[in-house]
Amino acid sequence: MGQSLKLIGLASLNIFVALALSAAYLMQFSGPRLQAMTEEDVNVFFHDVASVTTGKRLGFDRRAVTTYFMERVAEDGVFKSAVRSSIPGVTPRDIVMDKKAFIRDLLKDMNEKGVHDSKLQVEKIKVSDNGRTATATTINTESASIQLAPAAGRESSIMPVVAVSRCQQTLSLGDSHVILLKSASCTTDITHVDSL
Repeated sequence: MGQSLKLIGLASLNIFVALALSAAYLMQFSGPRLQAMTEEDVNVFFHDVASVTTGKRLGFDRRAVTTYFMERVAEDGVFKSAVRSSIPGVTPRDIVMDKKAFIRDLLKDMNEKGVHDSKLQVEKIKVSDNGRTATATTINTESASIQLAPAAGRESSIMPVVAVSRCQQTLSLGDSHVILLKSASCTTDITHVDSL
């Protein structure tokens, strides 16, 4: 059960990494407010969000991360992920989260997992004619170490894994002219590796 929860957290983090890349761009304290999104705005948003979720955004403590995402995720946001794993004893799961659950799981996972490397690709960006909504496909590949809970015949241990999340994401331009994450539907494959 402990392994499954850690992997769910990893899946949550990967969803958020894809979102975070975009959000951080708009989070800049003196950053521009948008009248309409462009493909470049969407790309920058996702990469900025990733810098926050992977801990690479300097000066962002737990409170700053919470504030950042509260302002960058739509109130009615829905986030889904199908988690698959080749790790023995870990059951595949389907996860559905609202805004608060998504942020809570993201923060928990950021504290429990050490990210060694993360690579984000943003593809198939489509912005509506009025620039108020956009869709994109994101692929986030992350190598990390996760803590496995003790199980029959073994003690607690650290396991190196690679997680690949493929997400279809929807963004909207909020009333405050900031890009908001509206939804994400992801498939996350988590694989054990010998070393990172």
